[in-house]
Amino acid sequence: MSVKKLSSLLFFLLISNISLSQTLIHVPSENYSDVDDYVLTLSKKKYSSLDSIAVDLNAFKKPHLKMRAVYRWVTNYVAFDCIGNKNSKKAIIKVDDILRQQKATSLGYANLVKILCDKLNMPCEVIAGYVKSPFLRIGSTIKAPNHFWNTIKIYNKWYIMDATWGSGTVDKKGNVFTKKYNDNYFVVNPRQHILNHLPVKSDKQYLDTLVDKTAFFNYPQVYDDFFEMGIYALTPASAQLEITRGKKKNFSFKLLDSLIVDNIEIYDRKSKEKENIPFLQTGNLISFSCEFKKLKKQLIDIYVNNRLVTTYRVIEKRDEK
Repeated sequence: MSVKKLSSLLFFLLISNISLSQTLIHVPSENYSDVDDYVLTLSKKKYSSLDSIAVDLNAFKKPHLKMRAVYRWVTNYVAFDCIGNKNSKKAIIKVDDILRQQKATSLGYANLVKILCDKLNMPCEVIAGYVKSPFLRIGSTIKAPNHFWNTIKIYNKWYIMDATWGSGTVDKKGNVFTKKYNDNYFVVNPRQHILNHLPVKSDKQYLDTLVDKTAFFNYPQVYDDFFEMGIYALTPASAQLEITRGKKKNFSFKLLDSLIVDNIEIYDRKSKEKENIPFLQTGNLISFSCEFKKLKKQLIDIYVNNRLVTTYRVIEKRDEK
């Protein structure tokens, strides 16, 4: 969800601090441009202590504005530590080192967010888990947790935030970090977050139906525009599509916010052909079907309103003899 939309849309999240129940709550509708503009004026300042940062970020009294200020400052001030991410002995995770070098691994980002939130009287936790980057091959798994993010408690509810992914992108080999602010990882809906972030502790999913590691790594690949457009509840939920020759495959997804869908296209990466697909929109539910003429193992990309949102792998279903 973009900053432009924040001025007119409520953040409806399904998180409860008491149980896993998906209680409908919201952060007050807010245009965060004033917060962002103020925080960006601090970008020229060199900080030597967390206390001085906290004093500057405490210019806002409402908890959700403080939370925004922390996210925007960290994502702007810190760059991802590619070297430390590959070699844990060289990882920049201590706050003093982060302030001096303005670099950090995901653990460093999460530690910094937590300490700043603590100083601003907002309970915060560092969450360890697994993430699927857009470069992870569909069907692949990761053995050990490879990422850290935060949950922050305001208005008696827990909110998910990933300052690392909010600060930019890393190339396929993990060698080059490109600074590029991403608003999608500030206050993430758990039903979207679970598609590329799986916490080690299942209660940090904040979902009624918990997702296991097998299901997580079988999810379709999703991209920034998936989050930007407020899409969730993809069907099929598995990225591996077994297709029967001559039969159509049904797809559907839901929308968190009001969005008019103008077109849906499916792109076959092998043939490099893109097909416009008829669809039905009923409120926040979008449904469509497609018959795949070529059933060799292939990747297909789904575009909504000319924007790439998800990728599946198609394989032919063999009849049992």
